[in-house]
Amino acid sequence: MTEFNTWHVRGFAKRLLFEGQTQCEVYRADTAVEPRCECISWEGKHFDITTIIEGHRKRYHNNVNKHAISIPSGANCHHTIKRIK
Repeated sequence: MTEFNTWHVRGFAKRLLFEGQTQCEVYRADTAVEPRCECISWEGKHFDITTIIEGHRKRYHNNVNKHAISIPSGANCHHTIKRIK
């Protein structure tokens, strides 16, 4: 599920940019067995879409950057993004 969501977030963020949007909202798409501290604080907040794209997999893949905004933030994270209405 995490890998699908990772690529869904990236693709959807690019779509939002194409449509002229500049921000998106992070939300929990499913309950988590063990909620992560790093992404709980992001829940419900708005982020620049470019920040989301630039953070793609940066918190947990290859050259790990624990300061990046990466949605999802790692394995079994259930956060994703949505359009701001």
